[in-house]
Amino acid sequence: MPECIVCGVGSRGALVVECDDGEYRCRDCRSDDYCDRCHSPTDATLIDGTFRCESCQEAKAKQRRRESRDANQQGLEAFDA
Repeated sequence: MPECIVCGVGSRGALVVECDDGEYRCRDCRSDDYCDRCHSPTDATLIDGTFRCESCQEAKAKQRRRESRDANQQGLEAFDA
């Protein structure tokens, strides 16, 4: 179980992520909170601990909705025939 190298909290007590230097830090001790997609400062994270700003999260959600909607429409046409 990884622990934060700064404060020592374990992954059961906090969100602990692996940083670029290979060390583990909790969300509170990590000093470089930048979106992994657009590199803007953020404190928003995904479930897996990846830093992703809210606008990038919304953009990805919109992309998923467009992709899934097309697939669902094709499936409905097959049943109508």
